[in-house]
Amino acid sequence: MSKFLGVLLAVAAALPASAAPAGDDEFQVRLSVTEPAGLARKGEPISGGIPLPEGMFKTGQSFALFGQDGGQRPCQALPLVVGSDGTVRWVLVDFQDDLAAGAMNSYVLRAATPRGLPPRALKVTSGPDAVTVDTGKISFRISRADPFGLFSSVEAGGRRVVTGGRILYTDGFDGKTYAAQAPGEVKVELAGAMRATIAVKGRFKGDDQSQLQYIARITAWAGRSAVHVKYSLANSNPDHYCYRAVKQSAIELKLADAPAGVLLGASSPLAAGPEAWLAQGLGSAAPGAAKAAAGGKEIWVSKGRDDVAEGWIAAQVGQQTIWACDLYFADDPARRLAVADGSLVLSGIIERWSNPQKDSRGRETAAPYADTLRCLYDCSHLSSQYLIDFQAPAEAEQLSRAAARARHRPWLFATPEWYLQRTQGLPYGAFGTQADELLCYDRWGWKYDAKDIPGRPRKTYPRFYRGTDNHYTPEEDPLDQLLIMYLRTGKRPYFEAARSWANYWMDLYAWRTDGWRYKDGGVWWYTGPKGNRPQRLPDPVTGTRNHIPAPWAKTVQAPWTAERVSDAYFLANSKSCYCHNWGQGLLAWYCLTGDRDALEAALDRVEQDIDTQRRAFGKRPGATDEFSRDFNRASYLAHAARMLAPDDEFVRQASDFLAEVYLRRPTREPRGLVNAAKKWPRATDLKAFVGEQGLAALAESGNRIDPASGLMTDPRTGRQWYVVLNPHTWMFPPLSRAMELYYRLTGNEDAMDWTIAYGQAAARVLYQEHGLLTYGSMLVDFPAR
Repeated sequence: MSKFLGVLLAVAAALPASAAPAGDDEFQVRLSVTEPAGLARKGEPISGGIPLPEGMFKTGQSFALFGQDGGQRPCQALPLVVGSDGTVRWVLVDFQDDLAAGAMNSYVLRAATPRGLPPRALKVTSGPDAVTVDTGKISFRISRADPFGLFSSVEAGGRRVVTGGRILYTDGFDGKTYAAQAPGEVKVELAGAMRATIAVKGRFKGDDQSQLQYIARITAWAGRSAVHVKYSLANSNPDHYCYRAVKQSAIELKLADAPAGVLLGASSPLAAGPEAWLAQGLGSAAPGAAKAAAGGKEIWVSKGRDDVAEGWIAAQVGQQTIWACDLYFADDPARRLAVADGSLVLSGIIERWSNPQKDSRGRETAAPYADTLRCLYDCSHLSSQYLIDFQAPAEAEQLSRAAARARHRPWLFATPEWYLQRTQGLPYGAFGTQADELLCYDRWGWKYDAKDIPGRPRKTYPRFYRGTDNHYTPEEDPLDQLLIMYLRTGKRPYFEAARSWANYWMDLYAWRTDGWRYKDGGVWWYTGPKGNRPQRLPDPVTGTRNHIPAPWAKTVQAPWTAERVSDAYFLANSKSCYCHNWGQGLLAWYCLTGDRDALEAALDRVEQDIDTQRRAFGKRPGATDEFSRDFNRASYLAHAARMLAPDDEFVRQASDFLAEVYLRRPTREPRGLVNAAKKWPRATDLKAFVGEQGLAALAESGNRIDPASGLMTDPRTGRQWYVVLNPHTWMFPPLSRAMELYYRLTGNEDAMDWTIAYGQAAARVLYQEHGLLTYGSMLVDFPAR
């Protein structure tokens, strides 16, 4: 037995047996919350997705939460995932509690009727004209008929503090500013006694050509005066490709009274007059620079990313302090917070600028960025996240601590074994924890240094990860892998890194369609879809369709500039291509956090995969024999989405289609390898393919290969065969995970039979000694069958 298989079997043996689910009255799960920032918190909102044993609870089941003192905490536990049998697989638990700095609180969730409500229960009223939310501290109204401005009104302390607002963006190509029109949809996505989330989606008046959209999710909590806002400017045009430069994107909240003063959250909080601003810039010289205007004078408040401004602003209006913190302020410039013309202005996009540099004589010199506009790529979002408090403290020191708390949100988690073994609520099914692995080593007597036990990723990620070269960097789903490591270890640094990837995956990596089905096939790097017969028309502004200009092009035609082309090239490489087509990590993020944008992004990814495989590549059941990483990864994502969005008919059909394409392939390899043996037209290049070691093995065997056909012959027996070309030890594991999951979802025995066969093929064929195991250079059944 190989060492590799021995480890797998030993870890499996070390797993605790899955106990039969207890009765409803005996059900309980241990949970915990760790304060992550070293800051004490009072009545802090806490949330987390918790999986439940399969088939145990119907959707009407109540749950109660108990603290380590045995006392019950008011909570809400609402379904996140409901299985096809009508039972709940995941609930989103929300409650509030005090947390000492750096401390861990323990809880128990039980299947029981909760006793009592919070002192100030949250109330949501959804009417034909508006949605109104009353937290007990503030109330706000979102009109269905008026132009969307985040809030139609906000009341705090018995008086109106916000009388309306506007949402704007300025197109960098035509210079026009477009204001949001009335929402197309105002939806209460989540509502209970502890928390509510309202989703608002719509378009901009007069923006008939680009058809950009606004998407806002507003979350409020019982007894709290603060709300969380996720706002996305969405470029998703069903008619034509759309590449845009954006000069500004802003939310303006009209204050009921003129501000008496403004506080700015810089490295040291600055007091200002009734109008002031704080900006984080992006330039070629210093991408982390920030500056502010206080008392009519511009002030540099930071010279590097590590000590960049805290990213908050507060307006003193009458007896109230209205405070806003931009959670992406330091990580995704250029951004601006301002109080001007009686409004609180939150700008997620501004023109870029550079940090002044000094020459050899100490004189300040300008280092301008040649193109100051932000690129918004086709089928992408640009998002901002804010915490806005309408009854904030008036002291700058308290506001600075509030900003630090906002950037480090506490989350509710269960134990590793609850996620990975007791409930198996994620697509990977039963999975060993880190404790299981170490127990295995200890039983075998293996020696290891405790300091080498993984406890955090190798690098630190910001809250917002702008992108990467997706094709050349990850050969896995980094978001999914980081969350698996979090669930295996319980170590929060993995979760923090996953948050960065989740934000990037939602905004840029997925091709966001926002209300229409993706229809342009498999994208390939910066050049766009490869051989997929794109369906949408060229962009009427840039004239570009599915091939953007290259940064090294000698000539670039307006409205493209060299800088815009460079930005677009980076963003294009950061998007999903047809073969680096991950997405299951988004589903896990949705389950753990309740972030519905992650679920929508994952379903957008399924749309791209199915259009690529079925329409662009022409795969169909009974007619397809060639499979590679694009198909395998698409299959796993479709089945994972089916598990966690079982009521989505489109996803179910995509899952069945991809499974049938493989299970009904015309030519099958009897040992379980993915692709079958076939004629190989490149046999004349055998030495380049197998090297000297392979040629020596061929000579020793006495077998021959026909250089014209690639047909192998054993002269002693007369037997002939074709080799299996490139079984790819690294490309095909997602397909075995996909088929095993499809069996769990549907009971399809053919899927499980192949999964077992593939495991045997991996153990007996792929992991035997070979001459070469590199990318594109492996033959099975060479030199002997």
